[in-house]
Amino acid sequence: MRIAILTQPLRYNFGGILQNYALQTVLKRMGHEVVTIDPNQYIKTTWKTPLHVLKRFIINHLIMRSNIDPIWEYRKNNKLRKLESNTGRFIKKHIKVCKYNIINEIDITSFDAFIVGSDQVWRPQYNIGRLTNMFLDFTEEANVKRVAYAASFGTKEWEFTEEETNKCKQLIKKFDGISVREDSGVELCHKYFCREAIHVLDPTMLLTKEDYMKLFSSTKSQREGKKLFYYILDEEKSKTDYVEEAAIKMGLNAFTVNACVDMNSTKDISQRIQPPVEDWLKAFHDADYVITDSFHGTVFSILFNKPFTVILNDKRGSTRIDSILKIFHLDNRICEKKLSANEIPIKWHEVNEILNQKRREAYAFISKHIE
Repeated sequence: MRIAILTQPLRYNFGGILQNYALQTVLKRMGHEVVTIDPNQYIKTTWKTPLHVLKRFIINHLIMRSNIDPIWEYRKNNKLRKLESNTGRFIKKHIKVCKYNIINEIDITSFDAFIVGSDQVWRPQYNIGRLTNMFLDFTEEANVKRVAYAASFGTKEWEFTEEETNKCKQLIKKFDGISVREDSGVELCHKYFCREAIHVLDPTMLLTKEDYMKLFSSTKSQREGKKLFYYILDEEKSKTDYVEEAAIKMGLNAFTVNACVDMNSTKDISQRIQPPVEDWLKAFHDADYVITDSFHGTVFSILFNKPFTVILNDKRGSTRIDSILKIFHLDNRICEKKLSANEIPIKWHEVNEILNQKRREAYAFISKHIE
């Protein structure tokens, strides 16, 4: 079967890239042809671009508004290419991608099925201008299978407008199967879309630790001694203080594999290039302990059976972290401004038994609605 995956844009987010890699890998192992349709993130230059440049140049130099950048398109494209130079290599090597500028230009007849997921594909604030695309509006007239695998609302609160709710409710009626990444998503689908959904694992958890180890088998580590890997998406003093305190208490050397990829950051671009995906994966393998405020940081701590502490990240949505911890009975790993979680051992044999059972359920869902 020819399958297209629709997810969040593939850029420099480690978790976002790996969830797509994992879903593609699973489907390919099932014998399908798979491609991810991904928006072209670079600003397309047109015949109008010279006119825009001239206009901005006049505003900048004659009207003395120095905040207007005459060659904005070039600078933005150049900055993006540098930020994602490492992650881009991983995507090019391991993920089959079909780029598009306008989603309606996609040849729907090239595919037998479309899968939406995972990541926060159903969260309005992360899909401005393309929310209905994530409900496959562009396939409305096509005779194809439509499946949501581990689609995420990112929060247990309903963030859709009335208009968005009504439109997406109509679109989701055509889905052959619906699964969500958070337990709260099951209730949201039932309450607002009148559709039944099941709760499944994030795609990254469908692969094993050994699958990921193959990706960094040639990556050399320069780190010595016992290590604390911290993966913090939104750095704050309270979080860095927590990491320092934990490292001292446990006698570990703290390190991270992450960069500030905020497009508005004032840091030099050379200091903001996202490290390779392989280095990030190896950090979990090498770590003796992990501290994170990230959903996928939590996921890979579990996959690599590393003791960990989670700092809830309300800014990005804590519902998804609450949900994954609940599955594995690891609610006690949440940081509550004390280091109590560090002394609580994790019964990994029980965690791994749950993981294997949830994997079987996920594979059964995919087989039922795709094969």
